[in-house]
Amino acid sequence: MAKRIKTCAPKPIRFKTRRGRWVSFTGRSGGQIKNGGKCSNKARRKTAWMRTVGKAGKACARHSRPGTKTNTACLKAKLREAR
Repeated sequence: MAKRIKTCAPKPIRFKTRRGRWVSFTGRSGGQIKNGGKCSNKARRKTAWMRTVGKAGKACARHSRPGTKTNTACLKAKLREAR
């Protein structure tokens, strides 16, 4: 049986369970460091829109409590302004 190369690039991983069922998913064959592997733990990519929403949320949290009508109105206004 050929030995598989363990890389950090995401690619389809497929194996057979003891009961004979095939399982497949996209992952890193080298394994992540937090689970004892050699690949770094990849952070979630933050987009420009995520940062905009975060800034708006922080600014509106100073005005009123999150979830209130005033806070929602503030968020809508800030996000409309950003677009």
